[in-house]
Amino acid sequence: RGVRTARDAHRRGRWAGPVTMRALLEAEAASGAHGRGGLLKDPSAAMGLLWIRRSIAFNAALFASVAASAKRDAAAPRRACLAAYAKELEPYH
Repeated sequence: RGVRTARDAHRRGRWAGPVTMRALLEAEAASGAHGRGGLLKDPSAAMGLLWIRRSIAFNAALFASVAASAKRDAAAPRRACLAAYAKELEPYH
């Protein structure tokens, strides 16, 4: 969803050629799309990119936990997934 949201926001813009994330986010902010105090509009490119960052953090935490677990611990991947979700995604759901 995050990539699609960011891509769609770019397509709605009037940019000719490639655009950087910075330019996309600056244009979105300049348009007044977001609320006061850093409140992001949903959907928006900024919100899409925020969820991409959260997803990457979740996967990094998951893989680090699995890599650190004992080889014969069959329940380790499940525990790692639940812990990574609780840390990186659950606060936003």
